[in-house]
Amino acid sequence: QPGMTHAIGDQTFTVVGVLEVPGGNQAAAANFYLPLADAQALAGLPADHINQIYLRVAEASDVEAVVAASEAQLGDISALTEQSIVQVMGGVAQVSDRFAGVTALAALLGGLILTGAALSANIHLRTVEIGVMKATGWQARDVVRLFVAEGLALSLLGAALGILLGWLATLILSQIPVDLALLAGTTPDLGNQPEIAAYTLPARLSWQAVGVATAVALIGGGLTSYLFARRAANLKPADALRNQ
Repeated sequence: QPGMTHAIGDQTFTVVGVLEVPGGNQAAAANFYLPLADAQALAGLPADHINQIYLRVAEASDVEAVVAASEAQLGDISALTEQSIVQVMGGVAQVSDRFAGVTALAALLGGLILTGAALSANIHLRTVEIGVMKATGWQARDVVRLFVAEGLALSLLGAALGILLGWLATLILSQIPVDLALLAGTTPDLGNQPEIAAYTLPARLSWQAVGVATAVALIGGGLTSYLFARRAANLKPADALRNQ
């Protein structure tokens, strides 16, 4: 309320008024507005320091010419236009889409590698068990079915692990801030000029890609399991027991 005091940094300021933005930007309504000299002192900036300049162009076709003239006049500056925003956000969208493919590949490789390694070790360790199965009347197709079922379960587990890793990577990427100023709203007392908004990388998982990756992992894992199972099913009971 007017008359109250607020401490900002090592200075105390008295509220002289409250700004209302009917139907406007709530973020702008939550700002503190200070005299320029006081704000520069709090930020540790010299009095002649300028960090942003807003330009309004009468004709949209003159934007590039105004940017070129500003760069020539002011030197090393970063100019932000609507066209540059479209280009940058388009590149960010491409990164997000490509990451969905990487997630799918991770799920596929996770399923195949885990299935192959586990089945190879499993068959070696269960040679006696396979021999007993064959000796007690198990047919080759029964052994194949058993190992294929186990392989499909391991493939599903591997795909889930790959998807989990992809989700964690997506979560990390989604926290990375994008160094981009966007036209998020208007500040009420700066001549209706655009304010700066913070954005993060829109990394996301595509459920379609996850579904395809899981299906491919199951198919690949099932095929791998079948090949290993055929080799195990061809073991003769006597040979399996003799080798152990």
